Amino acid sequence: MASITERKKTDGTCSYLITVSLGRDEKNKKIKKTTTFTAKSKAPTKARKEAEAYACEFEKKVLAGDLPVDDSITFAAFAGILHHSGSTITISVGLNNRGILSGLLRPALTTIRPS
Repeated sequence: MASITERKKTDGTCSYLITVSLGRDEKNKKIKKTTTFTAKSKAPTKARKEAEAYACEFEKKVLAGDLPVDDSITFAAFAGILHHSGSTITISVGLNNRGILSGLLRPALTTIRPS
């Protein structure tokens, strides 16, 4: 059965963290799949029921294998995949982050050279 944890936001709305447990691996570490659901309804009881229905569908998908169990990836693995595919990355920066990009990232990005 899926576990549902309510998370209250500062504006009064809430979202729900839904966790499906898939047992333990060979190192005795829990295997779990999580997702976040934000209800459309503002009424707490109705929002909880929407979250329970979503959790039931999410659990069915996970247990049926429709969702990958381990879809997380480290940056190093991502960079390796990207390098071998020959693709490039486009960096999109909002107006508020331009100072951060020019002050911190741009000097670092100019020192990166392909191997």
